[in-house]
Amino acid sequence: MALAQAISGLLTAISGSGRIAHIMAMNIALSLGAAAATYTIGTIAHQILHIAIT
Repeated sequence: MALAQAISGLLTAISGSGRIAHIMAMNIALSLGAAAATYTIGTIAHQILHIAIT
């Protein structure tokens, strides 16, 4: 997933003439942050509400 986001960030930076390393790192960080937030919300829902999503 990080590799896909890095490639996406590379293409975005090239097309927008931005700082390549900064854009790539931001794409990776945002994706990992979103995944962590989703996992955390799911874990809390499972523990408090006894909801199991399979």
